[in-house]
Amino acid sequence: MDHSAWRLIALIVAFTVTGCLTGAGIYEQSVLDAVWPHKPSIVRPVEGGANRKLFWVPANVAAVAALLLALWAAWPIAGARNATLVAVALFATINAVTIAYFGPAVLRVEKLSVPSDDPASLAWVRRSRWRTPLSLGVNVALGRYCDNGSNHLAQLLWSFCCYEGPTRRSTGQSSLRFAPTCPPVSWLVTPTIEQILLQLNLF
Repeated sequence: MDHSAWRLIALIVAFTVTGCLTGAGIYEQSVLDAVWPHKPSIVRPVEGGANRKLFWVPANVAAVAALLLALWAAWPIAGARNATLVAVALFATINAVTIAYFGPAVLRVEKLSVPSDDPASLAWVRRSRWRTPLSLGVNVALGRYCDNGSNHLAQLLWSFCCYEGPTRRSTGQSSLRFAPTCPPVSWLVTPTIEQILLQLNLF
């Protein structure tokens, strides 16, 4: 595959990885965070509780790598670059507050015996919920990276999957050719997305 195909794959991978982190965060808040302040042993590995570091440390490393690749992939196009920079900034904000507050606070619960319904634990859960909107913002920024923000990543993926190869009009300009089973390009690709695909040299 050429560089253009790798750029597309990098954007999709970043969207998928950060989406998985958002889903895991929502699950954690809905299941663990709803219970552990009342029963701290649930998140204390020494007492047989969940060891969240086993997931979040490698997951965040993977997300950082995926976002850096996505930034490289989006850099040639201003709209994509700006949206990816927003995603990176939001992700950096989430990790900054996690390292500064959420991480040390939950490590204290894991290592030390804290009472049930501790005010600090309840406050941690309430504040942690604010990380979800930021995480969703990362996904939205990666999913809506076109110049006018009106096209989804799914449209680009569908158009790429339907693509058969380049053609040339009599004017010498590139045109798009899709598989016969795919809907007409006008149903799937707006002028903005077509322009972006041409800029990526996919067609």
